[in-house]
Amino acid sequence: MRQKYQLYGVKRIGYFDIEVDNLDPEFGHILTMSLLIREVVPHERIVKQLNYRIKKEDIDSATRKRHSDFDHRIIEQFLLDLKKYEIDMIIVHYGVGWNKMDIPFLRGRAFLCKLEKLLPPHKTIRYGDTWKMGHIGVKSHSYRLESLSYVLKIATHKTDILPTIWNLAKQGDARALDYIMDHNIKDVKITYQVHKKLENFFAIPQTYV
Repeated sequence: MRQKYQLYGVKRIGYFDIEVDNLDPEFGHILTMSLLIREVVPHERIVKQLNYRIKKEDIDSATRKRHSDFDHRIIEQFLLDLKKYEIDMIIVHYGVGWNKMDIPFLRGRAFLCKLEKLLPPHKTIRYGDTWKMGHIGVKSHSYRLESLSYVLKIATHKTDILPTIWNLAKQGDARALDYIMDHNIKDVKITYQVHKKLENFFAIPQTYV
């Protein structure tokens, strides 16, 4: 795989996942994000895992200004880190393309937070989706991350999604946000493992969004 990635100029891959409090960026915010950075050239290794989460102070500060950009700080930091760590490709699960989640939601929130100048321009970062890879390459009753992991024999040990936790997190509760951050971190690690299992059967993603 190293030679294959090198041929396409891919040196670092970022595995990315977000957790939000509403499915529409006009009415919701990003609560947490996680980015697992994998170097494929010159050496195969995990470089770093970066985690981002809002704080009660973010909510209070925005509220005082009569704004609702609670996630401004973490979106700005994430977009700066993409450049800092020289990410060539982002892999998500159900997160690229029409009616998908992570990348379109992030971009929507970036515009709403007036951070569009930090968004990667077209043809600077490739985007791949393990949901699409699963649909094309592996038969399963469902293509949710847990279902695909089962078929690929990947242990998940995911935390449950509890409505009470999500509601508390929206208010900036630290313990609830810790719980969601843990859920987020596990999702991104599983996405990495799923991609590692599947990448040898697919071309390097050609999608730029």
